[in-house]
Amino acid sequence: MPIAYWRRRDRNGGQGGMSSTTSGALLTGGEEFRPAGPGSRTNYPTNGAAPEPEFCAAAPAEAKRGGSLASACFDAYRENTPSARAGFLEAIAEEVLALGPALIVRAVAETGLAAARLEGERARTVGQEQLDIRMGRRMRFVQMTKSGPAESGCPSAGSPDW
Repeated sequence: MPIAYWRRRDRNGGQGGMSSTTSGALLTGGEEFRPAGPGSRTNYPTNGAAPEPEFCAAAPAEAKRGGSLASACFDAYRENTPSARAGFLEAIAEEVLALGPALIVRAVAETGLAAARLEGERARTVGQEQLDIRMGRRMRFVQMTKSGPAESGCPSAGSPDW
């Protein structure tokens, strides 16, 4: 079964990848929703202001639904070719980069960390994904089952092929 790439629609209804606008809603199973009940706020460490919008939290039933949906996708994802998995990782890396400066601006406000540090973290994360993509296209991925690894197409540490 091929991996289906789901991308949020931009505010104009077109295919625009991930939105750089924070909604505060939950995103589960490809659907954005706000559960009933009060949201929560925090304060930015940089200036003490309360961020917009108010964020909602998942109740135990909503968290369980998210886990169930992830579990249901496991077997289908595992059956994909290394090339399809690499394409999935590429799409994630592209979306992270497509958020552009808005990601860094928001992260600086929320964490108080320096922009340069956060830009470095984003570059490291995307770089690691790109390394995983290159490695995945050269060898089999580790075959995973719900109980753990079943077999490995990768050399283990200390083996002559490592």
